[in-house]
Amino acid sequence: MVCMQKDAQFETSRRRLLLGSAALGTVALAGCADEIPGGGDDHDDHDDHDHDDHDHDDDHDHGGSLDIGVFELYERGADPETDDWVVEYHAGHWHGSLVIEEGHEAAFDPYVEDEDGNEIPLGDDEEYQINAVFDEEAGAEEIVDLHPHGDHLDVSGTETGTTFVILQMFHDDHSDWDSPTLEVEVVEDADDHDDHDHDHDDDHDHDDDHDHDY
Repeated sequence: MVCMQKDAQFETSRRRLLLGSAALGTVALAGCADEIPGGGDDHDDHDDHDHDDHDHDDDHDHGGSLDIGVFELYERGADPETDDWVVEYHAGHWHGSLVIEEGHEAAFDPYVEDEDGNEIPLGDDEEYQINAVFDEEAGAEEIVDLHPHGDHLDVSGTETGTTFVILQMFHDDHSDWDSPTLEVEVVEDADDHDDHDHDHDDDHDHDDDHDHDY
C-alpha cells in the first residue's frame, strides 16, 4: 500500500513538472516572437497594402484637363479683332465647317479662350500648340493633309469629299483638350461652293457671341 501511494505521488509530481516546463517554453517562444523584426501580428499589415495609389488612369487622362470656352480658326494673317472667323467652337459645338479647295493648301490661325474669357496663346515657345487628327470614329477619310505648326494649321485638299477632324490643344506631347468633331469639305472650286458663305450675319456675329478682350 505504501509503495502504491509513493508511485501515485511520484506520477503527480512528474506531471506538474512537465506542465511547468511546457508553460515556460510557451513564454519563451512568445518572447522570441516579439523580438523577431516583422514578427507577430505586425506582419499581417502586408496583406492590407493597397495598390490603389498606383492607378495610372488618373495620371494619363488628358482629354478633359483644359476647359476651353472659345476656339476659332481664321485665315492666316487675319485679325481676330476685326476679321471674320472661318469656324468657331463656342458653347460646346462648332459653327461652320472648313472648306478646302482640291489641290490647294489653306492656312489657319487659331484664337483660343478659356472658360473665363482669357486668351490662351499658342506656339512652339508657348505652353500649348495646335494639333489636328482625323476622327476615325466618325468615319473620317484622309482626303486632306493636316500640317500643324504650333501656332497655325495648314490643310491641303487631296480629294473631293467630306471628312472629319478633331482639333487639339497639345501640351508636352499629349492633348489637354480635344474639340468636338469638325467637318471638313474638299471641293473642286471653293468660290463656287454655295455653302461657303463669307457673310456671317446669322452665325458669325462676333458682337453677339463674345468679345475679344486683350
